[in-house]
Amino acid sequence: ARNDMRSARQRVERAASAAMAGAGKASLEERNGRMLLVVSASAAGRGALSKARQMGTAAGGNALIELPALVALNDKLASATAAALEEERRALSILTSMVRDSADAIEVGIEAIGAIDAACCRSRFGAWSRGVVAGVW
Repeated sequence: ARNDMRSARQRVERAASAAMAGAGKASLEERNGRMLLVVSASAAGRGALSKARQMGTAAGGNALIELPALVALNDKLASATAAALEEERRALSILTSMVRDSADAIEVGIEAIGAIDAACCRSRFGAWSRGVVAGVW
């Protein structure tokens, strides 16, 4: 699913790059999972950009637009992203259930590591300050 998402993103970026060549001074920005062109508000209503959907505004009086050629690609990107997130949630759920059975042992191990770390710190500080070196008990 991640590979599908990456390839969908690359297709959108390639199509957007081709569209930006005719848009003058434009950049690409992702908003709500959709790749949008950022153009000056005055350019948004001219030429090939006049057929684009305005999706919002950006800093500096710029417009966020989605060209008709990008709509279907953005839809595929959103679908691939949702599938990747669902796969990630499923994997995390499986891993959580595997760890849940060992939670008590993990907690005891973490507390033991903390005690060992504290003893090592006392020992190093004692050696550094030429004081009494603490023993590890």
